[in-house]
Amino acid sequence: MKTITTSLLFLFVSIATFAQTKVGTVDSDYILASMPELTEVQTNIETYGGELDSQFKEMVTNYQGKVNEFQSLTDTISDADRKAKQDVIVGIEQDIQKFRQNSQ
Repeated sequence: MKTITTSLLFLFVSIATFAQTKVGTVDSDYILASMPELTEVQTNIETYGGELDSQFKEMVTNYQGKVNEFQSLTDTISDADRKAKQDVIVGIEQDIQKFRQNSQ
């Protein structure tokens, strides 16, 4: 009985020593900075950001042109044409909002 108890005690103690958790830290900034691909990725991100900016500016310019055109023609066009132009402007507004959401 004494040998069984000793054996079980030894078994539990050895399992407890293997069950210890190990904690470590990683300096991810250092790792990323030491990678040669980092500059290429940063360049690609900046290029993509520039493309998004130019697309956004083009959409806003188009929107402003449509709004200015609508405001100048408001008194001279029929109600049906006015409604159609308003729908186009609202569609462009929605496209701009979707573009903002997708580009973030």
